Order: sequence, then structure tokens, then C-alpha cells
Amino acid sequence: MGDAKNSTNRKKPRRSWIRTALLFLVLIFAVNLALQIYMNLTYIKALQRQAADENDNAARIWVRTVDTELESINESLHEILIMIYSKTELRTGSEMMKATLKSDIYETMSNKMISNPRIDFFCLMDSESDLYLFNANSLVPSIRVSGLKRMTAAYIPGNSRSFRDPAWDIAKKDDEAYLIKTVVLGKYILTAGTALTHYPIESITPVVGEAPVQMIETAEQVFFCQSYDSEDEGLVDESGHFKESRRFLSSRAEMDLLAGEFILSVDRATLQQRISWNSVFLLMSFSLLSLGLLLLFMAFMNRDIIRPTRNVMGALSEVRQGNYGYRIETEPENREFQELTDSFNEMSGRIEEAQKEQYERMKREQEDKLHLLRAQIKPHFYLNAVTTISNMTYQGRQEDIRKYCSVLAKYMRYMLEMQSDFTTVGEELSHIQNYITMQQIRFPGSVTAEVHCDEEARDTRIPLLVMFTIIENSFKHAMDLYRELKITIDCRKVPEGCRIRISDNGPGYSEEVLENRNDTDLVFNTRNHIGLSNAAHTLRLTYKRADLLVLSNLPEGGACADILIPSEIDAKNDARRNL
Repeated sequence: MGDAKNSTNRKKPRRSWIRTALLFLVLIFAVNLALQIYMNLTYIKALQRQAADENDNAARIWVRTVDTELESINESLHEILIMIYSKTELRTGSEMMKATLKSDIYETMSNKMISNPRIDFFCLMDSESDLYLFNANSLVPSIRVSGLKRMTAAYIPGNSRSFRDPAWDIAKKDDEAYLIKTVVLGKYILTAGTALTHYPIESITPVVGEAPVQMIETAEQVFFCQSYDSEDEGLVDESGHFKESRRFLSSRAEMDLLAGEFILSVDRATLQQRISWNSVFLLMSFSLLSLGLLLLFMAFMNRDIIRPTRNVMGALSEVRQGNYGYRIETEPENREFQELTDSFNEMSGRIEEAQKEQYERMKREQEDKLHLLRAQIKPHFYLNAVTTISNMTYQGRQEDIRKYCSVLAKYMRYMLEMQSDFTTVGEELSHIQNYITMQQIRFPGSVTAEVHCDEEARDTRIPLLVMFTIIENSFKHAMDLYRELKITIDCRKVPEGCRIRISDNGPGYSEEVLENRNDTDLVFNTRNHIGLSNAAHTLRLTYKRADLLVLSNLPEGGACADILIPSEIDAKNDARRNL
């Protein structure tokens, strides 16, 4: 009876830990399986979104690359136009171009196409005569040359543009599309063309997906950049415009130099990587095993990695605070951290000496870099000066030749006799006036300059050629053949030192330059703005400040560069603080 009573009063046994563990394992397995199924279901969409983002970026890279190439071809057009401008009459009713000039232009066209094989042809026409100078790249098949001639003859009259218009056009001949730029200079019309097949996107940037289809859509039609049967794939509708297709994933990018949109399409089937569901279940099995191993791994990590890492981080913090004699006293449990600890203790004693050596080395490197930047600043028109004198002899401008040689002698004497790294504002202005005078003689009636300088500012010491490089940049980017270039220079003393403002009435700085104007490095495109880059780096290395050159565009139009030359005391204090 007693045993029965005790048995009745005894509590029911708790649930077995094994069943509880199994329940948790089943729950973990179910959650893990559901998570894996969800991840795999969303994997394809995520892959397509990633592919779309990467292909969008690839399309933008292609557009920037092609725009850069078109700008390079446009520079070739500019050089040919300069040759025509300097050697013949442009006005209507003037005599026909001489045969020798035709030969020189034809040879220049050939040289441009040799240096840039992507240029397929050049064409020069005279709107008042039967002059038709056509030069095709030697890489263009002869069977296509006659077709290109007919295309340009029909295309040029109605699609000529002003040289200042950066836009390009697109035309199609024999199932091949060409980017064409036609500019007018007086009575002459100059054209350059490059085939879209020269710009396969795979050679420019990677594309996600196989066999990408690239095209340019304008308001009139779609131009394919490669041979492609668009009708079979349904990418073009009945009106000749691009239409979206579920089979294809398309990316778009607006073109800056062409009134059209670049479209990149890839087959969605090539984006989907093969997913094996067996691998999903295999991952489930490994995930169960990893739950147990995780605890052991965390214990190992805490003993052999986390605690030694904290010791090393603490030691590094001590060194950063200037305690170079700090040593790690704790002995790690593993060989790798023991070697790391020994190396740290050995190197910490050498850091102070190494810092002193590094400081001296950096000082020498900055000085070498400053001299290298100044060595880069060499006027590029020495050969042009000889050509200008030669041209003036043909024109009988004897008095201009005498003045030009006199000013050129002063200019070269200044450049060759400069010995110091510094000059004065007054001396630099005299050098700039010589440069401007040469340009005024070379291009009569095309250049005017206004110079305002306080007497107190004339004796201010400035780095050599800093002002001159800004002036030279204005002539390079603001001067054209149709508008008088006006340059204004204003130098005045201010409490901070000497402020110099140089402005022109040109098209102003590009968006790329203005976006980088607040960058501490002021990195400009070295091919187009080496003067701005050198001036910015020279000021920064000299005065240890990155805010001394400020670029902007004037509200009424034109570029403006503000230079601040700190006073001698402020410059020394700034340099001492940076050291």
C-alpha cells in the first residue's frame, strides 16, 4: 500500500533531452531547408538584377569610351581645319585651293588614319567648286570605298555642322553603320567617319551574358554595331525601332555626342547558372554538422585567435599614441601568433628611426616631384612659331615677322635663363604679355587682353610659370576661329596675400573639371588639362595647401581661375604645420 501511494505522489518524469535535442534539430533543419529554398528561388532574380547593373555600367563605359574616341577624331579634324585656315582663303568667292595644299591635306589625312586605324575616311569638299578630296583608310576594303564616296556625297550637303557643335551623326551604308562628323569652315566642308563595327563592347569592358547585341537607337531607326538578324529575334518593330523582349535583358545609356541611345541586350538564358538541387540537400547535411563544430570552433577562436589579436591591437594602439617602447608580454598559444608577437616586439623599437628616415625621404620626394612638374611645363608652340614665321613670309608680312621674332626672342630668353624656382608677379606678367603679343600677331584681330595689377602686387613672389600655364590653357581651350578671345588678368593685394584672377570669354570649364575642383588632389585629365594639373600640384607642393587654385565658370560665360598666393609668413607657418 505504501509503495502504491508513493508511486501515485511521484511527479511525472520530464521530457527526454534526446527528444528535445531531436526536436531542435528537426526545427533547425526545417528552417535551414526553407531558407535554402527561398535563397535559390530568389537567386535567379538576384543574378539578373546584378547582371542588369553590371551591363548598365558596361553600357556607360562603352559610351564614355566611344565619346573619347570621337573627341580624338574631332581633334584630328581640328588640326586639318587649322591647316586649311592658315594656308588658304576661306571666304566665299576666293580662289580655288592650290594643288600643293591638296597634297598636304591628303597626306595629313593618311597620317591621321595610320595613327588611328578606327578612322575609316576623310572627305573635303568646296561648296563653290567641284573640289572633292576623299581619302579612305587602307584597311577599308576597296569594294566599300566607292560606296562610302556615294554615301558622303549624298549625306554631306544636308548635315553640315558648325565646328563648335560637338554632336556627331550616324548613317548606314550596305548594312554597316558609320559615325560621321561634318563641319563647315568658310566655304569648305570637312567630314570624318568611323564604322560602329570598330567598337565591339567585349573589347572594351566585360559583359554579363553570351553573344551580346549592341545597337544605337535614334529618332529615325536602330543601327546595329555588328551583323545581326534583328527580325528573327524580335528586337525591332515594324517601324524600325527597338522593342523590349522577354527573352532579352536590355541596358541603356544616353550618348553625349550623338542624338541617340546605346542599347545592350543579352539573352536571359545565358545568365542563369545551373543550380543543382542535390547541392542544396548536401548543404543541409553539412549545416547540421556545422552546428556542433561551431561551438568547438568558437572556443578555439577565442583561445588561439581572438585573445592574441586583442593583445596585438592593444599594442598597435599604444604605438599609435607614441609609446614606441611598448612590448607584448603575453605568450600566445600558437606558433603563428608567437612569431607575430616576436616580430612586433622587434619592429616596435625601429619605428621611431624608420619614421625619421621616411620623413626625410618624403621631403626629398616632394622636392623632386615639384621639380618634375616644373620640367613638364614647356611651351608646346616652338615648332608652331617656326611654322607661323614661315606662313607670314608667304603672306609678305615683313613688319609682323620682325615684331614676332623680337617678342619670340624675349619669350625664349625668359624660358632659357630662368634659374630660380620663383619669380615675381610683374616678371610673370611681362612674360605673359610677350606670349599674348605673339598670338595677336599670329591671329590678327582674334585676341585681346586686359591686365590690371596693383603696384603692391607686382613684387609678390610666386612659383615660376603658374600664371602662364593658366593663360596657355585658355588659349588651348577657349580660342576658336570665329570669335575674338578676350582674356582678363586682375592681380591685387589682399590680407591673406596676393589674389590673382584669370578669366576668358570661352566656353568655360567642362563638367568633369568642375566636379574635381574641390578634390584635394585636383586630378585633371593629363592629356587635355596638364596645365591646370601642374599648376594645382605646384601650388600644393610649394605651400602645403590644396585650396589655392579655385576653378569656376562665369555667369555671363567663360572660364575663371582664382589663384591665392599666401603671404610669406602665412606660407611658412602652413608649411611648418604640415610637417
